[in-house]
Amino acid sequence: MTGRRPAGTIGPVQRRSFLKRSLVFGAAAVGGGAYLGLQSNRELPRPTRQLHVLDPVSFGVLVRFAERILPLEPADPSWVAHEVDGALRYASPEAQADLRMVLGVLENSLSGVFTRFSATLFSELDADARDIAISRWGDSPVAMLRGATNSLRKLCLGAFYAPLGHAKAIGYLGPPFNKLRPKPIEARQPLSAPYRRGQYLPAPNSEATEGTISSTTSEGSTP
Repeated sequence: MTGRRPAGTIGPVQRRSFLKRSLVFGAAAVGGGAYLGLQSNRELPRPTRQLHVLDPVSFGVLVRFAERILPLEPADPSWVAHEVDGALRYASPEAQADLRMVLGVLENSLSGVFTRFSATLFSELDADARDIAISRWGDSPVAMLRGATNSLRKLCLGAFYAPLGHAKAIGYLGPPFNKLRPKPIEARQPLSAPYRRGQYLPAPNSEATEGTISSTTSEGSTP
């Protein structure tokens, strides 16, 4: 007499079939993840001069990011990315590697599924979709993503407004004195000469500076 199998149990044939299906779905998931992770955009913006820290892919992603952070008429995202690359020469090797990693994660399709809810490469998104992706990173509950977004934003803004001409376009008149061009850094030498009183003279033809100096002098304070 053949006994019945208890309810809720799986027979040998069904168990093998279940395992086969699990392996197939697992392989498909791994293959799909690998496909998304290995996708790349061959139409990324290319650098126009030598790169110091960024690689061509991270440079192109930064250009696409800068396009949305600085959607201004005179702003050149490629120039901004090159300026950021030049400024990164003075960062530590760890910070340089972290920034390249952040740009790689931002571009990656597989990470995009979980961090910005899109499997499309960041550089292939249209302008509105990139704004949404940046906003999702900036408002993410993950502190690392928020910090990465703020760092990239500040680097782009700082690089663009560093030239005095760009700063004046938003109403900044510039420093109240002429900046001295720093000398080349030498080993085992001070970065700059000791400060001397009167070293920084007022900038010529600066009405705002002259007015400030005259008003403080008349009150008996030192300019």
